[in-house]
Amino acid sequence: GLSINASTGAIDVSASTAGSYTVTYTTSASSCAASSNTSVTIDAVDVATISYSKATYCAAEADATPIQTGATGGTFTSSPAGLVINGSTGVIGVSASAAGNYTISYTTTGVCPIVANANVIIDLCTGIAKNVTEGVNIYPNPASETLIIETPNLEVDQVKLINILGKVLISDKINNSIVKMNVSEFSMGVYFVQLVDNKGKIILTKKVSIR
Repeated sequence: GLSINASTGAIDVSASTAGSYTVTYTTSASSCAASSNTSVTIDAVDVATISYSKATYCAAEADATPIQTGATGGTFTSSPAGLVINGSTGVIGVSASAAGNYTISYTTTGVCPIVANANVIIDLCTGIAKNVTEGVNIYPNPASETLIIETPNLEVDQVKLINILGKVLISDKINNSIVKMNVSEFSMGVYFVQLVDNKGKIILTKKVSIR
């Protein structure tokens, strides 16, 4: 099972079978031949795959659970920022995530770990309510003190400010067409503004910057 060059002792690890081996080196002297032993262990590379039931999720859909095979107990991460994902289970908080294309990576924890990837798109699916987002204006961007959200369409019921970890920092009911958010207490970085209708569905997610 161990692939080794008898002349040089070089081991071809990738061509070898996982297991524990004893390697013996014997001198070539005919009258006073000597030998020396050493132990070598070849560990198996982890095997794992991940996928999701859909390639594209609308922003108002329920959480998405990964389909896993192989090694368990690893860690889930995603890139770029904006996807809300549980690092232990890989469950995606679809409604809390920003629209975009994401790569989810699952890293195993074995002696010889691997990284398995899957791609997911979070889509606003605004085609079903295009009129809702017409006229929406969010400014200034970047903002330092006050972020103004103009929502002339009365179907917008709530506006939220969310950080890149998916935590809702501000959640305001819309009583008129203009919402002013005080963002001066927040750290510099990227945030997301979400507009929600009176049925709890997300109808717009927009990236903003605070400086």
